Amino acid sequence: MSNVCVSEWRCEEEQRINSSLRGAERKAALCSLLEQETQLIAAIGQHRIAVHNNNYDKAIRNFLDKVSAPPPHPALSMQSVIVFILH
Repeated sequence: MSNVCVSEWRCEEEQRINSSLRGAERKAALCSLLEQETQLIAAIGQHRIAVHNNNYDKAIRNFLDKVSAPPPHPALSMQSVIVFILH
C-alpha cells in the first residue's frame, strides 16, 4: 500500500516538474525526485523490517509464556486449580 502511495506521489511530482521546467533544470529536478523516492522506499522497507521483527519477538514471548505456565488441574468441584509441579 505504501509503495503505491509513493508511486502516486512520484507521478504527481513528475507531472509538476515536466509542466514547469525545461532542459537542465528539469533533469536536475527529476534526479532529485528519484533520490527522494529511493530514500522513501528504503525508509518504508526498514520500517517494515522493524515491525516484522517486533511482531516476531512478541509472538515468541507469548508462546514461551504460554508453554512455561503451570498446567491447570481440574478440581473435583469443576473449578480450575493451578498445580505447581516441583522437580
